[in-house]
Amino acid sequence: MQLFKADYMKKTFFPLICFAASHLTLFAQSAELLKIDSLRKTLPSLKGSARVDCLIELAAEHWYLSPDRKRDSSYYYTMVANKEAIKIGYKYGQARSLISMGGYENFVKRNLTATKNYINQAIQIGEEIKSDKILGWAYLGGADMFPGDKAEQIKWLKKAQSYFQKAGEKEGELEATTWLCESYADQGKYEEGFDYCDKCIELSKFITAKSNSWQREVVIYSLLSMSGLYATAGDYQTALEYLKQSERYHIAYKAGWSMNLEISKVFCQMKQYDSALLYWHQWEKTSKSSALGHQAYGNTVLGQIYLGTNRYDEAIKILEECIATHKKWQSEGGRTVPSVFIVPSILISKVYVKKKNWNVALKYATEGFDLAQKEKLSPSIIEGHELLSQIYHAVGQDDKAYANLRQHIVLKDSVLNRQFLWRLSNYKKEAEAKKKKAEIELLNKDNQIKDEQLKQENLLKKFLIAGLVGLMLISVFIFRTLSLKQKNESLKRARLEDELKVQLLESQKHEAELRQQASELEMQALRAQMNPHFIFNCLSSINRFILKNESEAASDYLTRFSRLIRLVLSNSKRPLIFLEDELEMLRLYIEMERLRFKNSFDFNITFKNEIEASAIPIPPLLLQPFVENAIWHGLMNKDGHGQLDISFTNDDSILTCTITDNGVGRKKAEELKSKKDVKGKSMGLQITAERLSKLNKENNQDTFFKVEDLYDKEGHAAGTEVILNIRLEDGTREVLASRDVFA
Repeated sequence: MQLFKADYMKKTFFPLICFAASHLTLFAQSAELLKIDSLRKTLPSLKGSARVDCLIELAAEHWYLSPDRKRDSSYYYTMVANKEAIKIGYKYGQARSLISMGGYENFVKRNLTATKNYINQAIQIGEEIKSDKILGWAYLGGADMFPGDKAEQIKWLKKAQSYFQKAGEKEGELEATTWLCESYADQGKYEEGFDYCDKCIELSKFITAKSNSWQREVVIYSLLSMSGLYATAGDYQTALEYLKQSERYHIAYKAGWSMNLEISKVFCQMKQYDSALLYWHQWEKTSKSSALGHQAYGNTVLGQIYLGTNRYDEAIKILEECIATHKKWQSEGGRTVPSVFIVPSILISKVYVKKKNWNVALKYATEGFDLAQKEKLSPSIIEGHELLSQIYHAVGQDDKAYANLRQHIVLKDSVLNRQFLWRLSNYKKEAEAKKKKAEIELLNKDNQIKDEQLKQENLLKKFLIAGLVGLMLISVFIFRTLSLKQKNESLKRARLEDELKVQLLESQKHEAELRQQASELEMQALRAQMNPHFIFNCLSSINRFILKNESEAASDYLTRFSRLIRLVLSNSKRPLIFLEDELEMLRLYIEMERLRFKNSFDFNITFKNEIEASAIPIPPLLLQPFVENAIWHGLMNKDGHGQLDISFTNDDSILTCTITDNGVGRKKAEELKSKKDVKGKSMGLQITAERLSKLNKENNQDTFFKVEDLYDKEGHAAGTEVILNIRLEDGTREVLASRDVFA
């Protein structure tokens, strides 16, 4: 299921962001009426820029008070404010009114041409008067002028965020950052979305009870986005924690946005349908007066509950009503969100799959999938591929089923990548640590209060005891003075001897630290040489494909390379990694070379006895140079199909890696190299030898390698064999862990 969306009516607020420039304080409807009445009474006494500001505030109050798409009073005050601002030359007020007029044209009249005209005028004025605040709200309001064009929306939102940062406008920065998070999440770019969501959580700390209700709702939206990221990663418990945190915020600040529907959706994902239905009914009690689009959005969740509890006919009925409601809303000029069409269509398709009505299932699945592709909503595209694969397989179209399944796997791997899951896990750990720290601080404060109370209770006793102690101290002082006179000389000598010993120990310690730092710096320098060497070779391979005009192969190769380079950059920061991580990088590298050489060789990685690859530490990129030599100098020059074998044995705390190829051998490789007039010298083995040497010195480990030529029965060269031995002493893992090499 794709990343959670806010309820439907919250999504329709996006065109309204341009009105936030007026910094409204929204209360209940009665409070708004009182404020409107107060503003109307104040307006006749105002002149100049103060009058324009009051008119704009009246326009904004009428906007939030009026029913959807009936904003005539708001538009009237906005137009009057614009005319008076132009008349008195009040550029700031003129720009604010233009932003509001753009919001009206966009949200009420659906006139994008007029919207763009007003927003561009506001931007021009903002640049003229050098107002970062105006520019921020203008770009934020203008971001909604590009429905379906996520790239352009993101471009405008980033500009808005930048201007808000310059202006110190935390509320506006939070709103722009929130929509950036949502835009990236809609496209399945969760890593980028996480960065902005993390920023939202930090910015939400600046929103207080004094902020207006819309700003407090944006805080809830940021918590909802973080919940969605965890739900996407499959961590539903953490997702629920963020939703419940949002619910507590809603209750505390009367933010007007309960999380019952979103909690119901999480329980659906967890397949706990009884709990999902319980929260759905709690949402239903408070949604009777909400807009039809919002109710239909909520009923989509009910359809999912029906599907999960095998109530198929009820699910079809409610979901078809959802689609019909959204189509009616759209035909009447309402701004709909693509996902509200996609989700019901996919859910209905799943119902018909359960009923084995494949033709109808294919119809709905195709409708939802086509719209997801049009809107570039990656999570829905991934789900659509999986559903279409299942349907095509059922109707016997296995080619289409396989193609969709393959696309589902590829896209899912690219979206839910290891880096995103790792960062989300670390963020969770940091949040838990902060929570524990806050609890400890609170406990310490309680203890301090209790200590203070005890101090007050025992104050009288302490005064009495202090008197007695004072007499004792005077007696001790007199006795000590006499004793010190006798021992003064001996203490001086002893002190001088101790100082000399301390200085000697500090000098020895400093010298040892310098030697240790020098050794570590040498190891880091050698590792740093490996990465450019390896990356250069990979990029050379990609370049060859491009030069040969093999675009598909180049794309496939580049995809693998991007995954490999992510692992290389992550692991190269550590002096040691586990064997299983090294083998993961090695497999990716070999597969890339096989692709480049058109699968002209095969390879095997075997373990000849029990080896815990997840518990054996080795330096990163230790094996790759040997494998690279085997492929480039042995197998690449071989006539016929090649074979590369990599085996591991663990005997008496010695890890032995044997790399064997059936290539042309070292002698023949040197001859071919000289004929090609290759003057460059490979640094891979030289760097590896130096790294092993440093590893031996630092850890007292016997680690070495040797290279042997292989010959057949006739004495002809039959390949090369590299044997690499690494001795692991007892307790190596604990020692290494204490030095944070796996952190």
